[in-house]
Formats: sequence, C-alpha cells, structure tokens
Amino acid sequence: MQTITFYSYKGGVGRTLAVANVARGLAMFGRRVFLLDFDLEAPGLLYKMRGAEARQDATEVRGVTDYILEAATDDAPMPILAEHVLTIAPPADATGALWLMPAGAHLAPEYWSKLAHLDWHRLFFSAEAAGVPLFLDLKARIEQDFQPDYLLIDSRTGVTEIGGVATSLLADLVVLLFHNNAESIDGTRALLASLQRRHLPGQERSPQVIPVLSRVPEGLPPEREAELREECGQALGLAGAPGIEPVVVLHNDPGLQLQERVLVSAQMPTMRSRLLADYLALFRVLTGAEALEEPVREAVAAAQILFWEDREKAVRELDWLAKLSRHPYALRAAALVHGNMKDLPRADYYLSLLWQTQPDPSDRALWQLVLDAVRDESYSQLRQGPRWQSWRAAIDLWLGAGSGDELAGRELATALSGAGSEGADVCSRELVDRTGRAADLVQRIQTVASASGPQAAIDAASQHADLAAASPEARQALAVAVLDTNDRSATDRLLRAEWFDPAALEAERPDLAARCYRALGHRGPANRALEKAIDHARASGQPSDGRRLMKTMTQLGFDAAEAAARLTSAGIEVDASMVYEQPRVDLRRPPEGRRSRPSV
Repeated sequence: MQTITFYSYKGGVGRTLAVANVARGLAMFGRRVFLLDFDLEAPGLLYKMRGAEARQDATEVRGVTDYILEAATDDAPMPILAEHVLTIAPPADATGALWLMPAGAHLAPEYWSKLAHLDWHRLFFSAEAAGVPLFLDLKARIEQDFQPDYLLIDSRTGVTEIGGVATSLLADLVVLLFHNNAESIDGTRALLASLQRRHLPGQERSPQVIPVLSRVPEGLPPEREAELREECGQALGLAGAPGIEPVVVLHNDPGLQLQERVLVSAQMPTMRSRLLADYLALFRVLTGAEALEEPVREAVAAAQILFWEDREKAVRELDWLAKLSRHPYALRAAALVHGNMKDLPRADYYLSLLWQTQPDPSDRALWQLVLDAVRDESYSQLRQGPRWQSWRAAIDLWLGAGSGDELAGRELATALSGAGSEGADVCSRELVDRTGRAADLVQRIQTVASASGPQAAIDAASQHADLAAASPEARQALAVAVLDTNDRSATDRLLRAEWFDPAALEAERPDLAARCYRALGHRGPANRALEKAIDHARASGQPSDGRRLMKTMTQLGFDAAEAAARLTSAGIEVDASMVYEQPRVDLRRPPEGRRSRPSV
C-alpha cells in the first residue's frame, strides 16, 4: 500500500478536488483506493465522493474524529474500523474499489463538541503520548482490513498536529499544493525544510515530495509558464534537493468557480478541459508507468475484444485509457484503432503522444498508419491548417520501418510541407542526403519555401551547396522561390552566396537572370538577359512564356501596360488579364528624389 498525502499551507488551491480526481482515476485502472479525510475543521471529501448523498451522510456518519476519540480513551476497546468507513461507488465501467473514512458527521452539532475534546497535546507531547502508535496502528488496520493499493490522505491546511501526522508520519509521498504568492510559497518552503530534516518515531525516511503550482491562468505562453515553474522551484529551494520532483502545474478552470465537480470520469474522452489534462498529468507522475503496466495491458486487451461486439464503447474505453494513462501500450492501441477507422487526425494525435514517451521506429504497423495519412486525400486537406503533430514520428518510422524508401520519402516531404512544420525541412534534407539527386533537392527547395519562406529555402540549398551549384534545376527552383516573393533581404542574401552564379542562370533562364542582375544594380547585364529572354519566348511561341516575361518586366520596373506593348511588338502573345494582374514591383529602389525609367 502506498500512502499519498495532499497538503497545502494555504486554502483555496483545489487540494480536496485533486484528491478526489486522483482517487477516481486509480479506481478506473482497477486499483483499490482508501481515502482518509484529515481536514477535520473543514471536511470536503464527502461531498466530492458522495455527491447528492453527502448532506445526509454529514449528519449521521462516523469518521476520523470519532475513531480518534474512541481509540484514545483509556481502557476502552479499540473501535471497529469498518463502522467509520463508507463504500464509494466507482466510476462507470471502472473495476477498482473506493472507500472513504470521512472526518465525521460535521453537520451534526455534537461533531464540533467531539472535535473540541480532542487533546492533541496529550496525544503527542505528554509523558504517556499515544498519538504516534495510534495513527500507525490506524494505517496498519486500513491495510489489513481493506487491502488497498493506495491510501490517499486529504490533510488540513497550516501547521497543525494532524497535518504533521499526515505529512511526516504516514506519508510515502506528499503532494504540496501552493499558490504563486509570498505567504503560500514561504509556508510551503518551511514545510519542505521540515520534511527533509525531521524523522518521527516509526518513520524510516523522509517522504518523496511533488510540488504543485495551482490556479495558474490559462492562455499563458508556454515559455512564460516554463519560466513560472522555474521561478517557483527556485523560491521553494528545490534546486538539487533530493526526493523532490519538478513543479507540476494545475490551471484555473473558470467553470469550476460556478460549480465544483470531479472531472475524471467515464465521460473524459468527450471533455475539453485544460484542468482535466493537468489532473491526468499529475496522476501519471504519482503512479508512474511501471505501476500501470499490468492494468493497462489488461484494459487494452478487454477493449480490443469488445471492439467486435460494441465498437463505439470499445473506442471510448481506449480513448479514456490512452488519455488517462499516457502509457505507450494504450497510446499505440488507440492510434492504430483510429487509423483503421480512418479517423486520421485522432490517430495522429495519439501517435504524437506515443513518440513523446516511447518511440519505436521499427514498428511496421505504425509506419502503415503514417502511409495511410500521407496518401489520404481528405486528411491532406486537414494538414493545410494546423501543424501535423506527429511529424517526428513519421520521419523516424520512414527511416526505420520504411527503410528510407525514396518514393515514400518524397510523398512524406510533400505531405509535411502542407502542415507548415519544420518536419518538411527535416524530411526533405534526409531525402537529399540519402539520394544525392538534384530532383530531390529541387523538391526540398520548393517544399521548404512553401512551408517556411525564401530565407529557409536558401538555408536548405546552402546545406547542399555543391549539389545546388552543379544543378541547373536546383538553381532555377531557388531563384523562383526567392524572386517571386519580392523579399529584398532574401534576394540580397541569395546573390551574395558564393555557390549561386547568375551568369550560369542566364544560359538556362535568362528571365530569372535579368531579375538577379537588376537586383544587383547591373543594368546592362539585366537588359541583355531580358533581350535574350524575349528572343527565347518569341521562338517558343508558348503563352506561358508571355505571362512569365510580364512578371519579369514588372519586377524590372516596367509599367504593366508598357511591358505588354513591348512584348506585343516583339510578337509575343499577351492578353488583357496579364496586364491587370501584374503589380509594379522594383527590386532595386532608385536614389531618394529620383525616379529612373527602365531601358531595354
């Protein structure tokens, strides 16, 4: 039995709600959980765990207060533990068990009289002090009579005798909840120092500690939230402290300010709550992957069998299992099930989570899932908006289970470019490194330019400078990617690159060379290259050449109508739409106060 105490120096941090959510989560994984409400002055677990029945219970149940009074009475028989415990119904479809030992019937007037008669000084500080043996015996009896996997204790706030018992004597692990304010942090730091140096009789070692920053506003940038966690960790003196985990965050949920409720339930997969995600993260920190291994595998197997009888229910169970545990086995199962059902966005989501916990690039089933996503037309439309979450997994699987297949790599790079992520750059670079083909470098330039802009396209070409310098196709693709954006800084950078040669470009695409020369301020070579481009267009007779030359001439400084007249006189077909769609853009500004006319 592992004992976890939830403590806060100040109230209002959501401590009791956290206890209730963790308890229900453990029960959903088949764990046996015993809850102990040690917040005797302001009990709340009864309401979180019993719901509508809590008010009736609060007038008649016996609990911790009654048990301590009876156990501490001289010559009185030991109280029967089961008479002070309530059985709690677990969440729907959960296989675990829940018990609650409440504080007592706190709505009955006699409860407060009983509480006033508890002599804490006699229990802990008198010559015949029996407090430590009493509470150690209580813990032992809970373990013997109910055989729980976890004992969760909701401790009261402040520095008190009962709080000391809960955090120092009974706990294997203490969850310290606090606000980001001076009094809360100072009090929490003092308790931390006390836990690290104090060992009570019967206590072999200091408990492990998990600090939890509560009520953090939603919408903070991730980098600011990371800074806040680090600042709080430093304020608590956690740097290098043994047995203390990094700070966990619980966000503020405005809906709970109107009505508190336990979020961990069978309805989790359909809920959209940042605080629920925080509870699940805390749950995973408390339990660890190893503790969940067996129940997760059993639950996944049961859901897979159920899939053939009740698909909707099986998928719902796999969803909450993956969401609650974040265990690799559950995440993989959820990803594959949603992939088989062609729910590719959800499959991609679980694949992304799986790769954050336990990547396996040799998994051929997951590689097939990636290929389905790459080749699915409807999903390709979805990738045009949000970033493709699992791009790292996709690339690792391509190189592992996919053996770096060149055709699949090209498809993957194209798909990732639609997602607008750095995955497009990583994938296309790996492809060029593996093949050394100019065609793949051209695709990389086009992919990266589409995803991240001209500067990124220049970076991509620079990483393969020798191939870019030797390949006419790559040189032309890069010139188009940069010049068509009218990005002056990108153009200047490209033309300064040692491996980029405008003179070589002139023989291949004189229209592009003309734009390069003009950007360099070389008017004569620009005019010469333009004349050569007009001659080529006249000889080819292709309408596309006329459209391309219109773009070139407007970027050289020609008015659209002026350019159309020049091309028409040269015998090149130009239609009215070309005139109206061309804005006048000059890559090189004339000196201030002067306007220069282009010459041919």
